[in-house]
Amino acid sequence: MRVDKVMEFRVDRWVAKYKAISRAKRWGVRLGAALIVMIISWALLAAFVTYQADLADAWGVTEVADQLGIVSESVCAGNCQGCYCDSIINGTCYVNGNPSGCIGCVGVCTADDNCECRGGRGGCGARLAWCRDSDCRRREPPTPTTPPIPPTPTPLPPVCNDGVEYIHIEEPAASWYYEPDYPVAIQQDPQFRGFDIVIEAGGGYAEKRRSELEQLCRSGTGTYPADCPGGAWRWSCSDVMLEHYDDPLVKIELPMRLADSTVEWIDGYLASRYYNATRQEPLPRVFELWEGEAMNVSTGLFDYEAQDPGVHGGKILLFTKGTPLSEPQRRAYPYEVPVYLLDSTLIE
Repeated sequence: MRVDKVMEFRVDRWVAKYKAISRAKRWGVRLGAALIVMIISWALLAAFVTYQADLADAWGVTEVADQLGIVSESVCAGNCQGCYCDSIINGTCYVNGNPSGCIGCVGVCTADDNCECRGGRGGCGARLAWCRDSDCRRREPPTPTTPPIPPTPTPLPPVCNDGVEYIHIEEPAASWYYEPDYPVAIQQDPQFRGFDIVIEAGGGYAEKRRSELEQLCRSGTGTYPADCPGGAWRWSCSDVMLEHYDDPLVKIELPMRLADSTVEWIDGYLASRYYNATRQEPLPRVFELWEGEAMNVSTGLFDYEAQDPGVHGGKILLFTKGTPLSEPQRRAYPYEVPVYLLDSTLIE
């Protein structure tokens, strides 16, 4: 009974071991077959990429082969230089029976730094002189470089009379107003107010200047390049003052007359409508308002008793002293003051 059990146990062990060995062999055969198929596939893929480069590129096979490491970039590059002779005797190349240099032909890159030339392919003859392996070296992708920033072109300068000196003369100026807003002829004015002409006047000046063309910093103040080295700048044509002289006022006059239309109205319409209607004021007349020497003057004609209705006007005359650079000036600024009648029936 014991012998039978022992024998049965041993048989079971032998069967289990045999099955394990059989399974291992089957897996080994399968792996070996797969490896052979892979090697053959890689070889066929490498051959296809090498000898049908254009078609492989078109189908995208070249990129796949390069990613798998089957071919290198040098193989994908395609052709390489070869050279052949009709015969080589003692290291000398012969072509058509005469010593000669070798004849060029085309080989194929099959690996990194390996050019393969074969007789009958690429124009190569049977006696190969050499194949240039350097044509098959891996080409590293070019290192991207940042293009240089082109220099900023220098802007054209503006039109400028650089270095030219000249004299600038500023004229005297005057402003004026009258009050009240509606002056009335004195004989009809219950307040006997008349009217005022208020004048504000200022003198002039003369300067010697020179035009200068400069390069100024765009940010802040200063000139280029001392104050803004390497910074942005702009052209500037400016006037530099070399000499300055005030030209003060010395006299202000106020000529006054009746407007031509007023004279025609009084001498014509009023005289025909009212007996003995004539002009009452001794105009034209010049009022000496101010005399002295000053740059700013406030003056005027005050409480003027206008007897004639109509427009009173003329020109405010300003006189200056002059400067070492300029002659005395005389400038005129027109003015007019309307004078009304209370009797509206006299208004045409």
